[in-house]
Amino acid sequence: MAGARFLSLLVLFGSLLAAQNTPVTHDYKFIGIQYPGAIRTTLEGLNNHGDIVGTYLDSANVSHGFVLANGKMTELDYPGKATYLRGINDSGRIAGYFGDPYGNGGIVNTSGFTWNRLRGFTLLQYTGNSTDANPNGPFEILAQGLNDGGSVVGSVYNGAAFNNHSKIWRRNTVRDFCFSAWTFGGYEHGVVAMGIANSGFVVGYGVASSQNTDDALVEYPDGTCKKFDTGLNSGFVRLTAISSNGQQLAGTYWHAAYPGLAASSGFVWHAGQAETISYPNAESTEVNGVNVVGVVVGTANVNGSYIGFVAIPTPSPGTR
Repeated sequence: MAGARFLSLLVLFGSLLAAQNTPVTHDYKFIGIQYPGAIRTTLEGLNNHGDIVGTYLDSANVSHGFVLANGKMTELDYPGKATYLRGINDSGRIAGYFGDPYGNGGIVNTSGFTWNRLRGFTLLQYTGNSTDANPNGPFEILAQGLNDGGSVVGSVYNGAAFNNHSKIWRRNTVRDFCFSAWTFGGYEHGVVAMGIANSGFVVGYGVASSQNTDDALVEYPDGTCKKFDTGLNSGFVRLTAISSNGQQLAGTYWHAAYPGLAASSGFVWHAGQAETISYPNAESTEVNGVNVVGVVVGTANVNGSYIGFVAIPTPSPGTR
């Protein structure tokens, strides 16, 4: 049923494409998505065809990846491992990570990967460099997003407590994300890369517990890293996604206190302004993915039950 409702709304994509550069406010059509039999469902990313990747928890609290395409949900797991799917590009290539299940949907001993129908799973490789707290490893890798050129962004944990140092894999090279912000910007708990546009813009956030704040970060194609001002009145703002054309940015902000301890809302930033996205009657909303027409996917906490959702923008009355 959810797949059918999703397909019925894809007809809006054409009109949205025609208006994607117009600075208007929007209403949103929300579609709740739950994987059959799951105790928790999260939608993590989508492409410009409307294909979606997500993760669900089974009754044993083990995570599984799935793809929602053409109204059909298909499970996609690395064999024998707990799996998270995080992003999908227009060719259908998927980024994610797998590991051993731990606790309530947790995962340890992680490895990042990409997947496509022709080659199956390909593991991301990283051997360490001088910027790592423990340059000899071992390393745990979480692939968080990718673009149409195949560049992948993700996190590397290398033994330092809470030290999350993100990387960008591009062809046969690996480099640091926002290295200057990590080393000189006060983000002692790390910087996290979450999404990459086709042009090379990368979005993410910096975690600075001593400053009691999370800051949205953008790295430009020339490597310059800047704090991104969304205009939202919050000390905890995370950019989690960027559209393939770089014109839509999306993320989550928390209303008070530290993330995980307070209500949250999602947002999309486009044409110089941020629009808040809150799932109806939800205690918290988190946005994880956005495409070129501003359609977003994420997860919402509704009366203690976590469901995935798709939010499709339509111009608000008076702004058409």
